Amino acid sequence: MEFFFLIGLAVVVLLLLVSLKQKKPSLRLKNEAPSKNLGARPGSMDLAVRLESALDDQLVKKVKDRLQQKDPTLSDHQFDWLFYELKRYFLMSAVLKNVPMFSEKVDQLWHEMLLFTKEYQQFCEAFSGQIIHHMPHEQKQADSDGRAWFDWVYSQLFIVEENSMRIWNGFYRYPLNKEMLLQIESLKAHQIREKYFKQVPLIKEVDESIDYVMNRLRETFEEIRAVKQQGGTFEKYRNLTDWAYLSAPMVFYSVYDYENYQTEMDQLLPNDFQKGGSDSSVCSFDGGGDSGDGGSCSSSCGGGCGS
Repeated sequence: MEFFFLIGLAVVVLLLLVSLKQKKPSLRLKNEAPSKNLGARPGSMDLAVRLESALDDQLVKKVKDRLQQKDPTLSDHQFDWLFYELKRYFLMSAVLKNVPMFSEKVDQLWHEMLLFTKEYQQFCEAFSGQIIHHMPHEQKQADSDGRAWFDWVYSQLFIVEENSMRIWNGFYRYPLNKEMLLQIESLKAHQIREKYFKQVPLIKEVDESIDYVMNRLRETFEEIRAVKQQGGTFEKYRNLTDWAYLSAPMVFYSVYDYENYQTEMDQLLPNDFQKGGSDSSVCSFDGGGDSGDGGSCSSSCGGGCGS
């Protein structure tokens, strides 16, 4: 009898060890609230306000309750940040023709939102005049060009916060497609708009955001040409609350030093988000199981991380 008890105990211990080994790291975020109006920049602020106005608070509550029932370890703070990033994704989807999904956790939230079909449809139509079709996250993303374009446009529309970098697995890790950049520089404005931006029924706030991003493209090309004439160097800043200043170096090295892009950008990125460094140093996310406020994560969290 004792023999079978020991065998059973060994099986239980083995299953626990396998479960612990397979458990993903918890979602660790800085203890700060998301910015108001999605942290939108001036050119996308009106569109962000339109998005927030289109959202029904009851729909948000239903999605939150459903997610937290499925994963009791998901804190209010984690949900707020994930939903914040999903709303930013929706705004980008109103502006760009194609927006791949690059965050598994944000995509999981989107899946839950889609289950409330009527409310989701009402939100989409009130916000952008058409359904925002689901773009599933793929575990093995091979579209580095698409990811780079996502990063650059994101940084023009929004403040790039550290928690955002964590949820999206870092930014600026891939160079923009050099041929695409040179083509954009040579195209007329209406050609750029037709090729890369959403063609939707006339919505003033969407048009303004598209115009804003296109103007930022033109201004960035002017900026990198000036930097090239001055020797082509960028300064690394520390303790920033907005990492969007890296969008100009991103374009510069994509055009003028494509082969060494990663090395050059690693000199400017915070250590935890360097592509050449160890990805394990980045505080990962998967609705973890720590007690209290989630403890602490790597030193880059500055004022401390919470769940």
